[in-house]
Amino acid sequence: MLPVDHHLALAFRNISSGQVVQIHSLTQHHPYPVVNARRVTTQYGPTVLLTFRTDTNINIQIYLPRRYADVVNDDINDINTGKNYNLIYIGKTGSAYVLHMEL
Repeated sequence: MLPVDHHLALAFRNISSGQVVQIHSLTQHHPYPVVNARRVTTQYGPTVLLTFRTDTNINIQIYLPRRYADVVNDDINDINTGKNYNLIYIGKTGSAYVLHMEL
């Protein structure tokens, strides 16, 4: 068997694993380490699917609202090549979710 690059193996595992959750189910003001980001097309149009790790080391995924997906679009490579971003769910203002992304 050929040796497997650990980084590559981890990247594949992170993409394929993870339960999709709704944003409002996240804990407010809690930093979630982002492990992967990828562009996807849903029935509502193009967006970004974020995979991040919980405190119990489980990967979960969320679809970003389009206004955030447009901003994150240029940083997908940075996220996927190891920059340590954290997603923070601030709460809701009216019907809009408020999210922060921090290094």
